[in-house]
Amino acid sequence: MDERFVILDVDEKSLGEIGRWPWNRQVMAEIVGKLFDRHGIAALGFDVVWAERDASSGIDVLDSLARRELKDVASFQAAYGRLRSQLDFDARFAASLNGRPVVLAYYFNSENDAVRVNALPAPVLPKGTFDGRRVTFPKWQGYSGNLPQVLENAAGAGHINPLVDADGVIRSVALIQEYQGAYYESLSLAMVRTLLELQTGAVQQVKPVFPDDGVDLEWLNVGALEIPVDERAAALVPFRGEKRSFRYVSLADVVKDRVPPGELRKKIALIGTTAPGLQDLRATPVDSVYPGVEIHANLIAGMLDREVKRKPLYMIGAEVIFLLAGGLVLAILIPRLSAGWSSLPSVPSYGPKAEWFCRLPLRF
Repeated sequence: MDERFVILDVDEKSLGEIGRWPWNRQVMAEIVGKLFDRHGIAALGFDVVWAERDASSGIDVLDSLARRELKDVASFQAAYGRLRSQLDFDARFAASLNGRPVVLAYYFNSENDAVRVNALPAPVLPKGTFDGRRVTFPKWQGYSGNLPQVLENAAGAGHINPLVDADGVIRSVALIQEYQGAYYESLSLAMVRTLLELQTGAVQQVKPVFPDDGVDLEWLNVGALEIPVDERAAALVPFRGEKRSFRYVSLADVVKDRVPPGELRKKIALIGTTAPGLQDLRATPVDSVYPGVEIHANLIAGMLDREVKRKPLYMIGAEVIFLLAGGLVLAILIPRLSAGWSSLPSVPSYGPKAEWFCRLPLRF
């Protein structure tokens, strides 16, 4: 288990103790404060999008009264001036991020009628970066970003769009996505850049590498790190095992001060959810029901440790050859076998004892 990381889990226990998700921003501001001030974490990533205003304090009603029915009542206006900042939970949450290494999440949408909500961060690479190059990006029509004041106070933000293969399994994450000609980084890449900036004290730029000035993208350089990617600017996730290969702590235990001070010191913390009703469980090669937040943890750790594997350019041809060879062998052998023996090739597809083989991570 990688002791550098901790996943702060919005689990069923948290929902039962604190209430339904999302919690109000005053609670989130208190959580951020505790994580940095009480526990001394190194950095914090949110696998959560803060796209909607929080009016749970009643601030909208107060604003309406101040503009209309009570606009001429001096005593009310005086009290309103004193109280409003305390009731603006979004502003309090934004202030809790200021000056701290906190990375937010957002996502793109490919629907034709997709909305464009709130704010995106500055692109990590400008328009024209991949002109004339053989790199494939999906077409996005819109996005759901964070509230502008929240984004402005964060250290960074990255997309959380899954890259799902044809069989419904997530094996890779697109480190770069294109939107309206500019290029945006993933949550995992934004976290790595933030961590490197903490370590070096210098801004870490992303540089795509095209060997011999060719058209095929092979690497992304971030400081001293070389991160291998494929033609989709995607990196293979170096899964470390089945779910819970990283330490999990219920976020309710942070809120209720059940985590001793010092236990999370200098940890890279990620806030995500395993609660089934919050729909962030994915199919991966190592587990069919895998928390999305742990995918980010695996990839961040892999990039920092230079463990991201590269898929060789000859792999597609090799896969075709193996499939043809396997099919030829089966075509020759099966007619010569009894009914019982000829059924054995189907066992890995259905037998629970062989299921581990189907879940092995791709490594090249």
